[in-house]
Amino acid sequence: MTAPRPRRGRQPPRIPAGYRPPWNCPIGQQVVGRGHAYGDRRLPVAGIVGVAGSAVAAVLAFLQHAWASGVAATLALVLLLAWLGIFARISAPINKRLSAAAYAGDVPRDARALQERWDSVIVLRAVIQGLALTLLCVSLALR
Repeated sequence: MTAPRPRRGRQPPRIPAGYRPPWNCPIGQQVVGRGHAYGDRRLPVAGIVGVAGSAVAAVLAFLQHAWASGVAATLALVLLLAWLGIFARISAPINKRLSAAAYAGDVPRDARALQERWDSVIVLRAVIQGLALTLLCVSLALR
């Protein structure tokens, strides 16, 4: 038997013994918690503007008898409201717990589980927002 040939190209990084992911240490938890707190402070304005803008776009389209444009804007509004529902039910409570822990200088025992739960809906939320934006662009194109 011959010895296996060494792999060419980039080697995967070696994980040192005792490595802890950053969210399991106090500094990483501070970064994660304060990041959620920052987002919770600045993003409500964008959410309100997006929902209100979608509603106005739908109403104006229907008033101008641009039915296809109105339907696209209405679907975008429904998607944004669904996004808000997912955020309010799953993400916002997690954000509050992680933020409160970060400001208290504490690391929740279930920090990893909280972050995994938050991560479990982020792709869905991103897809919903992307679809809503696409529908609003379609609404503009159909006018």
